[in-house]
Amino acid sequence: MKVFFTALFLGIMAFSSVFAEDVVDVDGLMAKAAKGDVEAAASLGRYYHEVKKNDKTAEKWLYAAAQAGNAEAQYFLALVYDAAKEGKHPNKEIVSYLEKSASQGYVDAQLMLGKIYQFGRRAIPKNIDLARKWYDMAAAKGSQEAMKRLELIYQNSGNAYAKAVQADEYVEWLDVGAKQGNAEAALNLAVLTEEGKRVPQNYKRAAELYKMAADAGIPQGQAGLGKLYANGEGVEQSDEKAVFWLTKAAETGYVEAQRKLATVYAHNLGEPSKAYAWQVISLSAMFPQAQDLVQVSPDLERLLRSMTPQQVKDGQSIAVKLVDKIKAYKKAQEDEQQNQLMQMRRYEAGM
Repeated sequence: MKVFFTALFLGIMAFSSVFAEDVVDVDGLMAKAAKGDVEAAASLGRYYHEVKKNDKTAEKWLYAAAQAGNAEAQYFLALVYDAAKEGKHPNKEIVSYLEKSASQGYVDAQLMLGKIYQFGRRAIPKNIDLARKWYDMAAAKGSQEAMKRLELIYQNSGNAYAKAVQADEYVEWLDVGAKQGNAEAALNLAVLTEEGKRVPQNYKRAAELYKMAADAGIPQGQAGLGKLYANGEGVEQSDEKAVFWLTKAAETGYVEAQRKLATVYAHNLGEPSKAYAWQVISLSAMFPQAQDLVQVSPDLERLLRSMTPQQVKDGQSIAVKLVDKIKAYKKAQEDEQQNQLMQMRRYEAGM
């Protein structure tokens, strides 16, 4: 029996926007800044830099706030100087403002310094030790980007001892992030805790961390938690809860959740039609060019041998409905992305 299906792919683009002209009281900020309100001057400078794209006016307000010690203004003044004609502002001046901002705990400045020293730019030489210093500070405040960059530095290190030390530090950064409510950090730490990598294996702790990521809507967290419920690891075994969390992840198009869900339906619950549906959907994503999925999956072949013609027909019907649901999820994500892009363009145009 040949099984045909179209593969599904899902891509999510992150986007954030801070200022919109219709919600910024420019006149009010101007009045406050003129009277010496440092925060108002910083906000005004950032507004002219990000929304109006007028760095000349932005520099005026940012410089005043930066001299008064405002960390945000120091960071954005460094951005304005960095974007200026090369040579107009010495690199030392740019780095100086970034360091002032970063030293006050401004994460974006810490990240920018880390990147400058990690890769080197505009005659500033690479310095991995300094890059790690600033990434370390940002990671300690829960910055996922800093953690990822530190992990890359660790992976690329040629020194075994340095790798071990940095790996331990990475776990510490993840722990800090998880305690601060960073769902991505919780997810990464959950994976290490479940597998016993760099930390003692602890399924109960892994379940707690996966739950944090799952509640935040992260499919990998939902899948991880569902798998633990299915296996009874770190939590009381529950097929009901396993199906609940695995389904949430599977309906976003997450293949690993689809495969585990097929196993739960086939072996734990004895529902071959649902097992068939999820197995076909996951296989079609893994092998989009396959003309016959049975040929690439002994598991599917074994399942089909145990099913009646009616069960296969029911499974095909379930699969079609599930594919529609996954497509609807994908369409909703695409619409949201498009809406965000339109908002960004309106803000940039000063509408």
